[in-house]
Amino acid sequence: MVALFGPIGPELPIVIIALGLNILVLVGVLGGLGYFLLRIRSGGSVSDRLNRIERKIGS
Repeated sequence: MVALFGPIGPELPIVIIALGLNILVLVGVLGGLGYFLLRIRSGGSVSDRLNRIERKIGS
């Protein structure tokens, strides 16, 4: 068990945990935005995208 008390102060571990969670949320949001940006830029319906991928693989 990690003690929340130390020479630096009891709030430091809480700040570190909160900062880590904020970074994880930021990475998730940026990843989701990147995914949707790629989906929008690829254009077309799902079947069109699958046909393009199949043509690339087949050639």
